[in-house]
Amino acid sequence: RAPLSRAAVDPASVPSPEWREVFFGPEKASRTRVLSRGELSVVGPLSGPVLVESDVDTVVVPPGWSVSLDEVGSVHLRREKS
Repeated sequence: RAPLSRAAVDPASVPSPEWREVFFGPEKASRTRVLSRGELSVVGPLSGPVLVESDVDTVVVPPGWSVSLDEVGSVHLRREKS
């Protein structure tokens, strides 16, 4: 795949963050940021909880994990050190 052009999305065009209440276990719901894969390419790595949506999939990033995109647009999840 061709590398993503990080300059292709103007940060000013990224809408205000959307938030949802999401359950990551039996406890209470967590306020969770929701963004598109394209928005993630602009804002950079984020710590969970986060939902990353696209036309074909949704990536669920639970608390204690982070998400980032590489140069070709692949999503990477990493467990954060506690």
